[in-house]
Amino acid sequence: MNDGARRFSQRLRKLLMSTTAAVSRPEPRTLSKLADTTHIKELVIPPCPQSLIDLQALLRKPDADLSELQSIVNTDVGLAAALVGAANSPLFARSQPVESVEHALSTLGMRNSAAVLTRVLLKQAVPAESKLLERFWENSARRAISMAYIARQLYDLPPDLAYTVGLFCHVGQPIMLQSLKGYDKTLTDLREHPNLDWVQVENERHRTDHAVVGALAARAFHMPATIVTAIALHHDHFCLDDESIDRTVRTLVAALRVTERVLQTFNTSVEDPEWTRCGAACLAHLKVTDQELVLWSDAIHEHFNAGQ
Repeated sequence: MNDGARRFSQRLRKLLMSTTAAVSRPEPRTLSKLADTTHIKELVIPPCPQSLIDLQALLRKPDADLSELQSIVNTDVGLAAALVGAANSPLFARSQPVESVEHALSTLGMRNSAAVLTRVLLKQAVPAESKLLERFWENSARRAISMAYIARQLYDLPPDLAYTVGLFCHVGQPIMLQSLKGYDKTLTDLREHPNLDWVQVENERHRTDHAVVGALAARAFHMPATIVTAIALHHDHFCLDDESIDRTVRTLVAALRVTERVLQTFNTSVEDPEWTRCGAACLAHLKVTDQELVLWSDAIHEHFNAGQ
């Protein structure tokens, strides 16, 4: 791990060990995994794009407005194109097409616009060009959109927070593929044997896993502590009943597993072993019935089909 990544790891460990009101201390097993990454010299966390630093700083301002956000968008034609495209998507489609950045910002609003920009900037910072990660960012965008939809049904979960967790949760995979020798074979084996425990195999072979690396990346990219912790814990479903962990974090973990189920039923009919193990607990935590899950799945699938 380079010096910058080591500092990020150390800061993340301190962050997760704090007992601030924002995020309570997670279970020690997760903290141990985060600490263990400090001796993996090959692991390289990409630097955060300046535009993303500026965006996160803007979102922390209580009086931020769309004109300030437009100033960030105007620095990159790719950001402008992404905003206009999102505003014209089936999710936000209006009777008249959106043709300008200003119109797109007013259509999407501050939080939705920021979510779209975060997706574009993250994709630029973390390439996923390997055939092993084909359609990685397309799938990440679908996961983020699904998380935001589910958050809106739950009422007490901010959709922009859910969107960002959905976007970031697997970003550790391309980072590990770029940095760690043999991770390409690990990915291949896990895809060919879906019954394997993904995180367990990663730790056995590489002494870390994509949840931990994704959390390190989220911390390096100036994401809020709640997002960082939810990413670190997103395969540790023991946390759902642990009241020492912030409730929003636990709700994000449960919503993410429900989202993965929705996406899996869209892409394939193969059973998900992780859903078999913890799906019922996740639905119970969210107070969601099987019938509601079917309705949500139908609505999300309809949205994806409309965009194809």
